[in-house]
Amino acid sequence: MTPDRRAIPMNARERWGLLLIDEDPDRLIAYPLLTARAARSGGVTLGRYFTEADAMAQSQLAAHEAFGAEGISLFSDVGILAEAMGSRFHHGDNEGPSLDDPVLGETDDPSARPAPSARLGRLPVVTEAAALCHRAVGDTVPVFGFVPGPFTTAAML
Repeated sequence: MTPDRRAIPMNARERWGLLLIDEDPDRLIAYPLLTARAARSGGVTLGRYFTEADAMAQSQLAAHEAFGAEGISLFSDVGILAEAMGSRFHHGDNEGPSLDDPVLGETDDPSARPAPSARLGRLPVVTEAAALCHRAVGDTVPVFGFVPGPFTTAAML
């Protein structure tokens, strides 16, 4: 007789682990993708949330505490890879990043562009925020980072 998993309390990381191997966790996983709401929870402007690792981490940790989600989602925006490849974005205090100047013109060869650099644009913000969040929650809550897909990135280039 196998034990009933619902009788044993699990942390978020254990729930995700079971889900990934096609097993039922003790309850449904609740995992909202929070950006502006997280910034509000952390008491920072959107401009700081999108451009400063400590503000992003502080905001996500505050939102996690407030809402008890089954993970921390370090989502920035869909232009983050294009920015790391040279496209320029505007960062206002009360709005998400918006594309100002794509790096490629209509006749430019996209294969001539270098791959995204983990040191350019806001990619370092997300990777540093991930490290800060992981230090804060340890192995009990998964920390997720998101990157946009190839067509979204191409549109921003």
